[in-house]
Amino acid sequence: MTWNEGTFSLARLFRQPQASRGFVVLRASPRLVDVPSQSRMLVDFSLDFTAQTCLRTNLGVRRALQAMAPGQVLEIRSDNVSAVETIPFMLESHACEHLGTAAFDGRWAVYVRKSSHQEEAAPCK
Repeated sequence: MTWNEGTFSLARLFRQPQASRGFVVLRASPRLVDVPSQSRMLVDFSLDFTAQTCLRTNLGVRRALQAMAPGQVLEIRSDNVSAVETIPFMLESHACEHLGTAAFDGRWAVYVRKSSHQEEAAPCK
């Protein structure tokens, strides 16, 4: 499946072969993490976009947020500074909240929560 084929879902994302999706799903099960400027938090999904372009990262994040249920938290890992800088700015229009960003070993982890107030924001397309 490519990004342009039909409906995207997290279930499909986790079943796809790694080579076809261009990024790695680190975890599909909840785990506790320390989020900067927050307390310990339960992260529902973790995606690694290391060595991916800004466009692929942002598209993958948009599609993952679209498939997530309100209240779930997504961890996005990337070594692309442009992608990391643009993620917080795109969240408000998709009914999502930026929880924090952490830097480690030349990479970053961005933490995002999908809001339960979906009617106020534009849908992810």
